[in-house]
Amino acid sequence: MATNEARAQCLDLLREASGLPALQLGAGGRVKPQPTPDFAGLVALRRQLDQDLGGAMSPGRTRLTAVLALVLDVAPRAGELVAMRLSHLAPENTAVYVQRRPQHGTGEADDDWFELSEIGRAAVEHWLPLRAQLVERAHGTSKLWVSLHPGHDGVPDARVGPTPLGSAGAPNSDSPWPTAGRAS
Repeated sequence: MATNEARAQCLDLLREASGLPALQLGAGGRVKPQPTPDFAGLVALRRQLDQDLGGAMSPGRTRLTAVLALVLDVAPRAGELVAMRLSHLAPENTAVYVQRRPQHGTGEADDDWFELSEIGRAAVEHWLPLRAQLVERAHGTSKLWVSLHPGHDGVPDARVGPTPLGSAGAPNSDSPWPTAGRAS
């Protein structure tokens, strides 16, 4: 159940960053386990991402679109997504290297390069120039996913440039998601 709660927290942060309405949860605020999305649902999500890429997007929507497209193409676990670096992108963004992190440290890691779809490549290519602007004044992180706001609280600070997102919103740790209540 802890995994579902973590998923719910991540979805809530993504929902909030995208300006979407609150999720309607079951009794006690718990998320009921959901089946794997069916093919039609995944096709609809890809179609929506493709439409989003055809128009103007906010920085948050740009990053979210890139994350979702990459997740649809490669299916990385949260820790694998967070660990991605610019060096994990192939030339011309045709593929991404995933360092697999088996759950609970069990099993063999299946690190490999995974081809990106046209939508995946386009989404990453929309994200990279924005990412470059965000880290321009920062310490030059190589992490693929970075915060949209310096200090992760939405208040620009001339002393601190945008930094990689981390667990609990702290810079330079292992999570791409800010804590609840903070801007992404």
